[in-house]
Amino acid sequence: MASKKVKHKTHPSESNTSEEDLGEILFHNREIIKELIDGCTLVEVVDKIIDVDPEQRTWDSLGSFLEMGHQLITNIKVMNRLRSKVIKTQEKHQAEISHLFEERAEVDHRFKEKSTKVEGLQEKVQNME
Repeated sequence: MASKKVKHKTHPSESNTSEEDLGEILFHNREIIKELIDGCTLVEVVDKIIDVDPEQRTWDSLGSFLEMGHQLITNIKVMNRLRSKVIKTQEKHQAEISHLFEERAEVDHRFKEKSTKVEGLQEKVQNME
């Protein structure tokens, strides 16, 4: 973060009168603003910001706020759609896993049956010899 020393200071010991709002005075003092942003921003941009009517600044801020809100809502909708796709994909994968487990159980059962038959046949062969 860059900082810059400024010649102008407000005195914390002095209280503001109803006519004197230091924040307002500081933001309308071109010299202070130019010293603060010297080298950081174009002076023309600062002049435009200072010259803009406060009501226009308010409307511009409101417009930006509403645009950000719209973008936020759009992003939430996209995230919800993606979440739905993820859930559907997980359900499909879970169904496939369940199906594969059922097939494996069936193969294991058949293997045991065949193993039992083979053992029985091996015993018969040994008994015949």
